[in-house]
Amino acid sequence: MSRLAGLALLSLLMLGCQSMGMAPGVRELPEEEFQSIWRVYTHCLASRDAKALRDDADALSRAAFVNEGGHDLVPDSLAAWVEPPPVRLSVEPKAMAAACALHGGRIAWQAGHSEMAHRLYSLVVRRFHEPHLAFYVKEANAGLSLVELHDVEPSVTLVHSR
Repeated sequence: MSRLAGLALLSLLMLGCQSMGMAPGVRELPEEEFQSIWRVYTHCLASRDAKALRDDADALSRAAFVNEGGHDLVPDSLAAWVEPPPVRLSVEPKAMAAACALHGGRIAWQAGHSEMAHRLYSLVVRRFHEPHLAFYVKEANAGLSLVELHDVEPSVTLVHSR
């Protein structure tokens, strides 16, 4: 009897959580929705049109945060200690959104649209706080510094004397 119980326990340990479904509140992205997001992302990276890039970055940012707040069963006092559910894709939607916004910020800046560049860089800094996205936030902060540095009007006019 103990041998049978040991075998059952070993089987249970080997199966682990793999036999369980996804956590409540987490949904797997349907193929057509993923394909749509992927098309927007590849369009974003190939585009040189600042306005189209802004629209792509907004669309990707909305898609990246669709599943936010998935800790329905966890009390608020413990939510900070619970890891977010893993992304069920081979790509990370938040990384795609941040990369698109950075690209859009660079293109907008190069095209002389400093206000749009500022908006896209700020989107990254404001929305993407996870540690694995720190690279994007660092790049966005650098872009914001560049935009803000060049948008400052000198308050004092220097007079050249002879």
